[in-house]
Amino acid sequence: MRIDEEGQARRIDYGDRIYFDSVVGIAGTTYPIGTAGMPSNTIADVITILAARNLKKIDVHGTLTLGAAMNHIDFIGHYHESGDDIINLGGQDIDNSHFEGLIITGIQGGAGLATYTKCLFFSTLPIPMTGFRGLAENCAIFSGLTVATGNADYADFDHCTSVHGVATVVIGSPDRVSFKEFSGGLILTTQVAGAVFVRGISGYLEVDEMTGGTLDIYAHGADIQINADCTGGTINIYGNARVVIVGAPTVTINDYGSSGYKELPATGATTGAAYIDALNIDARLYNEFTIKIKNTDGANSLDYRVLLRPEHGVAEEMIQPEDITLAPADYDFVNIDHKWGQVIVQVRDTAAPNRADFDVYAICNKQ
Repeated sequence: MRIDEEGQARRIDYGDRIYFDSVVGIAGTTYPIGTAGMPSNTIADVITILAARNLKKIDVHGTLTLGAAMNHIDFIGHYHESGDDIINLGGQDIDNSHFEGLIITGIQGGAGLATYTKCLFFSTLPIPMTGFRGLAENCAIFSGLTVATGNADYADFDHCTSVHGVATVVIGSPDRVSFKEFSGGLILTTQVAGAVFVRGISGYLEVDEMTGGTLDIYAHGADIQINADCTGGTINIYGNARVVIVGAPTVTINDYGSSGYKELPATGATTGAAYIDALNIDARLYNEFTIKIKNTDGANSLDYRVLLRPEHGVAEEMIQPEDITLAPADYDFVNIDHKWGQVIVQVRDTAAPNRADFDVYAICNKQ
């Protein structure tokens, strides 16, 4: 029996993968191109060698831009702070492929899912990461990315983190987006529809420009901010969190947390002799309130009062305190240590039509 020693040597040289290096690699498909000692620098040649050798792994050094569909391929990088190993997805179909230890940029094409392990999603490169669809495990997000939008589009982030600041994830309207044990800072923006789950967050979470869908947040001592431009959908908050409501968002907010408190700031100006609502608090989930009312005007006084309603939405109330005047730059505190259904702070001109600017700030405690 004749032993093919040359063939065995080639198999040993290639191992289980083809080697790509954009810096020191060379073009061509003949042996030993594609081995560790003589990597390729051309992705089309790599695809040819993969098919010829019946292999499914590419060892990546340098910058690689995909130029064709590549399904069921393992891309292995050597991710480190120098940022040398970068893949530009190029809008190609990468369904069922796996990326490990790489910096990811560009557009994810195809209709299926991809898996990313210990990768860095880098949005400040020339082509930001968009169309994310699949699973990211122990990955980092630098600046941000955009998830895919449409039916059967799923994006799951398992034990991921932000690096060098807050990560912004553009949601859109996918079927489902999930963050499990996310750490660092995260901004979720422009959710239009679909379901988003933040299952364990211990850093900072900001919700911005939400107009539809549902967002479930399970917090572990997180700081949560909900911006005024959130105009639709439902946010459900569980666990321990400090919640700050900026302005007057019209998204439905259900705070089911077992502990913590909510901060509610409001600014504006009086409009005349009649009282107007400066801050309207759904008080059903809180046990006590500290409210600061400040006249920020430089010239005119204002009056304020606080309406206390046992039933939320029912205009049967006690007014306490009532018709308190604040001079320019003056402020006052109101402490409420009983449970109510609704608490409303109202303001008016002291002497119409002399308008006055105001700030109202409330801390609502669950303890």
